[in-house]
Formats: sequence, C-alpha cells, structure tokens
Amino acid sequence: MKSKLKLLIAGGDKRFISSAEKFSQYYETYAVGFTREQIPDEHVILCDVENVPACDAVVLPVPVSVDGVNVNAPFSEKNIPLSLIIPHMKHDAIVYGGKFNGTESLFQNAGFVTCDYVKNEEFSVRNAVPSAEGALQILLEELPVTVAGSRILVLGFGRIGSYLAKILHALGADVTVVARKPEALAKAQQIGCHAVYFDELPEIVRDADAICNTVPVVVLNGGILEKVRKNCLIVDLASRPTGGTDFSKARELQLKTIWALGLPAKVAPVTAGEIIAQIIITMQKERRE
Repeated sequence: MKSKLKLLIAGGDKRFISSAEKFSQYYETYAVGFTREQIPDEHVILCDVENVPACDAVVLPVPVSVDGVNVNAPFSEKNIPLSLIIPHMKHDAIVYGGKFNGTESLFQNAGFVTCDYVKNEEFSVRNAVPSAEGALQILLEELPVTVAGSRILVLGFGRIGSYLAKILHALGADVTVVARKPEALAKAQQIGCHAVYFDELPEIVRDADAICNTVPVVVLNGGILEKVRKNCLIVDLASRPTGGTDFSKARELQLKTIWALGLPAKVAPVTAGEIIAQIIITMQKERRE
C-alpha cells in the first residue's frame, strides 16, 4: 500500500529518473527539473518548484549543488534555487542529499534535518559494483591489449578496490593489490592476487600495463609517475578534490590518465538510481517507526 507521504525529488542526472520511478511506488512523488519525455512514468507528478505542495521529504542529487546556490539539475532549462524549496516543506520534513558541500546549512538554519545518503554504509557497498564495472569498461576500451594477461595494479583494497581486483583476476589479468593494512593484503592473496605494501610501489610500478587507483589521497605523486611506462594507462577512481594522482605531472610526462568520476551515473544509471531510492526508503521507514 502506497504511503500518504509526499516526496519531492529535485534535479539530478539519469540516476534520479530511476529514483523518481522507484519512489512513486511508495510515495506521492513530485519531480522538479525533468520533462515527461525524461520521466514517462505518469505516477511521478512533474511540476515547477513554485507549484509543489508541502512535502514530507526532499531528495536532492549528487552533488546537491555545483554553485552553492542552485540545485544541480542538468536536465532543467532554468535554475532551481535551493532557497525556493524551503517554503514547500512541512515543518518536520527531512532533506536527503548527496554531498551537500556546505549547502546543508541553508536547510538546517531553517530548522530542517538533513541527511547525506552518500555517507551511508549501504550506499558505499552497493555503489562499489557499478564503480568497479565502470573501471573495467574503461580498461576494455582504452587498453591496446586484452585485460587477460595484462599486468594491472589496483591501489587500495576497500569496497571498490576489492571488487575491481576480483573481477580483473577472474578475467585473467595479472593483478597486484597495493594496500597499507596487512589484513587487506591477506584478503587480496586469498582471491588470487599478488599483494604488496605501498612502500613497494616505486619498484613494481615500472612493469604495469594499467594502474587503477581507489585511494582518495595523492599516492601517484611525481616521483612515482616518473617511473611509470609511457604506454601505461592510469584510471583514477578517487573522488574530488584531488583524486589520487598528480594530474599536472602526469600531463607533463604525457601519461594517459583518466579521472573516472561518477561512474555509477554513467555506466549503470538505472541500478545506481534504484540504490539511492532504496536507501532513502529504508531511512524514511526507520525515521517514521
């Protein structure tokens, strides 16, 4: 049975088209920043922000805003100021967003609770799959040789790194995991990969056909990059603001480097959108209990 809760989804990329359709199965769902061509599901009510009724929950995109003033709404022909959303929220409404980057204060100062779903553990775990598959797609498209038989370094063995290492090994790549913790190295060896500490990176980087970094600090610094072969492909999956590569030095050395940001939205927007929706649905149920 559909809840009487009213939910507004404002802006976002292709993921949020899928999210809106998922939300509409549970809530009276309104969407701002989209057209009917983009969201054909008529259970989702499209409107301008000025016409949105008082809502119990608002879902904002990843990131919430690019300029700190307007909703990140790439499909919208006009700006959607964050401040215009507030008058359309019930007094006890909650604002869900991914990477507020300071914009949460606008809602908190107005007395509303904010929740960054990107920081949710389930989001991180589930999002690792499309991220790793997106990295694999880049390798398949950009490497001049097959993944099978290629010598590939995976830097970091967290959620994305561990899944990526696993699928690369399954495809026949010669995978070496580089990590800081002994337990991570032990797990890497258990799935059939070589495993070394980061202090060994300068010695092994010379032989790599590709390097996939998942560490969100600059581990591929100038000194390391100078040892990388000219035909080695670097795929950096680490988030802003720095990533894990000295990109300036990489350009100077003419190394092919791809900073692969937002892969879930690019390679699997339907799955990624459903992940976001399901996490928020679960959070909302817990909040109402």
